Amino acid sequence: KAVVRKSGAGACAFRRDWLHKKGLSADTLAMIQIMGDSMSPTIRDGALGLVDMRQQRVGEDGIYVLMLDKHLVAKRLQTDFSGGTYIRSDNPAYREQHFTPKQAESLDIFGRVIWVGGEI
Repeated sequence: KAVVRKSGAGACAFRRDWLHKKGLSADTLAMIQIMGDSMSPTIRDGALGLVDMRQQRVGEDGIYVLMLDKHLVAKRLQTDFSGGTYIRSDNPAYREQHFTPKQAESLDIFGRVIWVGGEI
């Protein structure tokens, strides 16, 4: 098993064959705790997220971890045909934001969430 460490909270183990099949390596992954309800119901408050830190640009639509105001936040990112980026929360209580192509260049993307798990 490959082990991915989460700062200050031990570690999680994933099967090496699963990582290999996904083209992943333990040294480019991070485990973070995702706090808040903005991505509910997809991601629950306090869930653990496995993040591929190699994906620091929006290559395909998905859930990414961004650095905003010195905090890591998980948001759904989707590009548009003009090269802009929509930043969405799965919880409809939160408004979506749109970044122009120029603004999108300044997004500080930590990585793409590839697995989520946590308590029920």
